[in-house]
Amino acid sequence: MVAEYLRRGFLVLPVIWSRGDLIDPGLEYAAIYRGNGGYGRRLGNLWVRLKWICFLAIFIWKNRNRIDLIHSVDLDVGIITAPLGRLIGIPVVYDAFDQMASFFSPGLLSRCLALVERHAINASSLAIFPDIVRLKQYGIFNSSNTIIISNIPDIELNERFAIGPQTDVGDNNRNIRLHLVYVGTLEGTHRALEFIPRICDRFKDDLTFSVAGVGFLKNFFEFESNKRTNLQFFGKLAYHEAKALMDKSDCLYGPYLLTTQAHKYASPNKMYEHLALGKPLLTNSGTPVGDLVSKEQSGYIFDGSYEDLVSSIEKMSQAECQQIGEKAMATWQKNYSQLRFNQLNKYFTVLTDRYLYSRKG
Repeated sequence: MVAEYLRRGFLVLPVIWSRGDLIDPGLEYAAIYRGNGGYGRRLGNLWVRLKWICFLAIFIWKNRNRIDLIHSVDLDVGIITAPLGRLIGIPVVYDAFDQMASFFSPGLLSRCLALVERHAINASSLAIFPDIVRLKQYGIFNSSNTIIISNIPDIELNERFAIGPQTDVGDNNRNIRLHLVYVGTLEGTHRALEFIPRICDRFKDDLTFSVAGVGFLKNFFEFESNKRTNLQFFGKLAYHEAKALMDKSDCLYGPYLLTTQAHKYASPNKMYEHLALGKPLLTNSGTPVGDLVSKEQSGYIFDGSYEDLVSSIEKMSQAECQQIGEKAMATWQKNYSQLRFNQLNKYFTVLTDRYLYSRKG
């Protein structure tokens, strides 16, 4: 959304938790909290999260006379921005990426987190959800302050605002039968990422698998890729680099296993990105992502098990992937290419008419 604000002439200062990572050179104009929190640790980094929340609160309070709008993402930001914004009279937009309660087993803790997040959303001026099905997940029944902006990448804009040095993503070996690519968060569970080395061993003579991203399984993929010539691991990539890697693929990989209830509501960027890139998507059934792939016939569906994944890959070919990719691109151009544009126009119209004009007036 930073790029969308910039495109419309807003002055934007990102406030970022780096989680201990190195900061890209293009982010010199940002407020950065450098606490080493890592990824996918849930409450394992609670103390660092609390310090991050304090950092946010102090930054907002010190700059309250210069801030016209706070755009916050998820509960570890919204938990302080929603009440603080109300206190000092600054509109707050709550951008709901992932429900924090969904990362925990059903119980008292998850119910408490869901309640807190619901209050933060209701206390915000506007709340953005990537799909209407997410309202049910969050328990939001009064949708007067909600806006749907589908998780559809603006590829041209992402490349224009790309920062950081270029990483060589290599050339796809056309002597192999298939080149599969996964780009995203390296979650330790519920994503079938642990299947990837086994798939590389099972199809070692005619398949390569490229993986890029950061997260809990970073060390796992560094280790496993060093043992196999047909498993490449690139770590963190800027969007233009990730797109270059995905462009070299025959098929994109993106399961959201139903071993967690949260994936019943999964609406990630892969849901539409594979259409925009003209690439088939290999995912599992029972999720909004799988439903879209089935509806548009834009990829391959397996039941979430390793055995059925193997069966699906055995039936795939470069020629068929190319045909499905061409169909995916046609579907994108016909049905989805203008969807995010229209949703964003609605959002900025509501935001400006309802909140920003009144502040300037």
